[in-house]
Amino acid sequence: MTGVQTCALPIYIIRGILDSNGIPSLKSRAMGIPSLGFEVLVHRERFQDAARFIEEARAAGPGAALEAERASEEGG
Repeated sequence: MTGVQTCALPIYIIRGILDSNGIPSLKSRAMGIPSLGFEVLVHRERFQDAARFIEEARAAGPGAALEAERASEEGG
């Protein structure tokens, strides 16, 4: 597990993005700075993919997330 990437998205959304793209992740309490809350850890081999998927989701905005959720509920 490695890499440092900051993101304003809630941790459950980040983990959902990673899970939906087949990237395992762990939630860990940020060490040394309690005010940071939690961090999401991914294996170093998948870090670049993870960062790309998160950035794509951020750029697409919340409307794309709602549309994707709606499509998955409809089975397509």
